[in-house]
Amino acid sequence: MKTQSLQAKNFFNRDSKNWSKKSKVSNKKIQNFVQQRNNYVYEKLKEIKPNYFLDVGCGSGDLVNLSKKYTIESIGVDFAKKMIDIAVRRFSKYKNLKFYNDSILNFKSDKKFNLISANGFIEYLSLKEFSRFLILSNKLMYKKGSLILSSRNRLYNAASLNNFTLKEFETKNYKELIQEIIDLREMSFDQFKKIRKRKIKEVNFKQPKTGINVDVRHQYTPNQLINFLSKYGFVVEEIFPINLHVYGKSIIEKNDIYKFDIKKNLELESYKNLIPYASTFMIVAKKK
Repeated sequence: MKTQSLQAKNFFNRDSKNWSKKSKVSNKKIQNFVQQRNNYVYEKLKEIKPNYFLDVGCGSGDLVNLSKKYTIESIGVDFAKKMIDIAVRRFSKYKNLKFYNDSILNFKSDKKFNLISANGFIEYLSLKEFSRFLILSNKLMYKKGSLILSSRNRLYNAASLNNFTLKEFETKNYKELIQEIIDLREMSFDQFKKIRKRKIKEVNFKQPKTGINVDVRHQYTPNQLINFLSKYGFVVEEIFPINLHVYGKSIIEKNDIYKFDIKKNLELESYKNLIPYASTFMIVAKKK
């Protein structure tokens, strides 16, 4: 297991009870970033109504539990045993929910899925592991099945004007990040998806701490992931901002001025323009 994956596993085992509290889907106007991600997938889940749903890095199982009225069977997989213990204790009474303590890279199933989600997962994978995950996801999915990922947003490094910005200056990536921000604003999403020059690269600098005790949490830009997913048989349909910031300050904090209503924002045609100001983004792709 790669260093960042092992560090992440240790963190989530230690923090399982606290993380479980954060993960409960909320209808409150102000939501933490874990709830925002889960709510986003839940809205898509209600829209897709998958017969079979797989949640990778399912944590304490809240998203899997929410899916139960829409699916024949929902499965949650997580490598942190204490997370799965909480999920089993809370939700194993429901017959169409199953939980497995395992790495998804070792997971085997005789079923195919209409929807696979992975929140807060790919940032702990090496590129080699990420490739294996996409190959496996493709095999596990029905044709036209949907894959929903959350990603830490490398474009935010350019917009946040913080220590991450300084690190990007050191690696001389700043100009390229700014160009992608301009492309997002100036192009239609179909035009933006056709840009093929940006490739995935391993993050090669030790990052400022972000609340989760790992040395590296991989970050990608939307265009990098669009190109990378295409290599493994997926077409991206949507990107969406999570954890928006104003002047570098998260609007998640208790602030009556800035309230993030995900249902309202889902109706905005211009939400892609908010991506540079979000520390995380969701990406929805369909199997070709």
